[in-house]
Amino acid sequence: MRVVSKFNSLYWKLASLFFILILFVGFVYIFITTHYFSLFFDEVSQRINKNTASNIAAHATPFLPNGKVNEPAMENLFKQILSVNPNLEVYLLDSTGNILYFNTDESKVLLDKVSLLPIRGFIQARGSTFIKGDDPRQLNSDKIFSAAPVLFRGRRLGYFYVMLESDAYNTVSRKLERNFFIRVGSHTMLLALFIALVIGLLFIRVLTNNFTRILKTMQQFREGDLSVRVPLKRNGELREFGIIFNEMADIFKENIEKLKEIELLRSRLIANISHDLRTPIVIIHGYLETLQMKTEALSEQDRKNYLTKIETAVIKLEKLISELFELSLLEAKQVRIHKEPVMISELVNDIGGSYQLEAKKRNIELVLQLAKKLPAAFADIALIERVLQNLMDNALKFTPENGKIIISTAYQNGQVLITVRDSGKGISKEKLDQIFTGFYKENNFNDVKYSTGLGLIIVKKILELHGSNLEIESNEDKGSMFSFSLPIYIKE
Repeated sequence: MRVVSKFNSLYWKLASLFFILILFVGFVYIFITTHYFSLFFDEVSQRINKNTASNIAAHATPFLPNGKVNEPAMENLFKQILSVNPNLEVYLLDSTGNILYFNTDESKVLLDKVSLLPIRGFIQARGSTFIKGDDPRQLNSDKIFSAAPVLFRGRRLGYFYVMLESDAYNTVSRKLERNFFIRVGSHTMLLALFIALVIGLLFIRVLTNNFTRILKTMQQFREGDLSVRVPLKRNGELREFGIIFNEMADIFKENIEKLKEIELLRSRLIANISHDLRTPIVIIHGYLETLQMKTEALSEQDRKNYLTKIETAVIKLEKLISELFELSLLEAKQVRIHKEPVMISELVNDIGGSYQLEAKKRNIELVLQLAKKLPAAFADIALIERVLQNLMDNALKFTPENGKIIISTAYQNGQVLITVRDSGKGISKEKLDQIFTGFYKENNFNDVKYSTGLGLIIVKKILELHGSNLEIESNEDKGSMFSFSLPIYIKE
């Protein structure tokens, strides 16, 4: 019984776990070392052979004047390449990435098209950046390559795409690399394991002498007593551990309270949205029921009015559902951002022009104050366009007749600043915090285009993806100002 009790003690449990962990770390070390050395050799090989495709392109005439593939010339070229380096796989691509011609077994080529993104990146970097591209002979696989454009009279007709490792070369190379690293890594791992195990067991012995008290506290905490804390002594090797545990317990307790608040806010948001969804449905149902019950009694004008009301409600419902879907994607981080140089003044000018007609209908003056020679911003143009549209919708919603909306751009503190200012009724300080919760509802349902209440929440989420914030300045009866900044595009 004493032997069983001994080997069931905390010390031996931790010692066994530590031994397993050391073994696992050892194997992970071998795997990671092998992987990164393999990447290193791939990068070296790519750097050495980065001009392979350029050399082929310089001595090749792959296309006829009519744009078709020059098959005799390509066959002769491939024979020369194979005689010099049989490990190269050469593919002729068109300008969209479609494979037109190649020097390998046709039955083994599984792809009809390869991605041009890595090819363009390779050409742009002139082979100085390690990039892998699609392997036409394997699905969902990539390899090192060399690439060069095919030019004819200054016009790009396609690309030479050269895989620098054939399947046979790759198989032998990987096998030799793997065997080498396993031999070296296993000896290193055994020595490191032995040293780490001896030292680790000594430390575990020291720790377990005073561990019972902390384990008891953790057990109480796990069972639901969130107020329990590790008693701290003036001296002792576990004092720091106790402090950290107590701090973590405090943070955990605070996070639980915050989660409860978030859940409450979410419930209120769902209730708000449910009300917004119910309103157009009730309107549609009511007018349809009236049309059915009073078909003969209604005049043609009344019938048109009812159908217009139904159409308005349907548009409102469609917009709300669309924004709910967009917001759910943003909150789930399913929206991918594609940054590129964006001329903000041009974008603002286009969006401002599209809103001029609506502004005139509402007797609102729309003014564009665009900075000259503004550097390009680095952002996702589609998402920033959505931000500006939502801010414009918001400004039109709250600006009364004979009001004024000003959209301005400027260069400030090394960034591009965009501001949308309106002369509406403004937002009180009490309600300013509710803007991004979905509870700020000061609109009219009949204002179809501008009344879902989710626009500013979507704006905030999109700007967060860009590492930016929406700044708001507002005073009651004096209007509101919304502004945000974007980093400028810097060429590498």
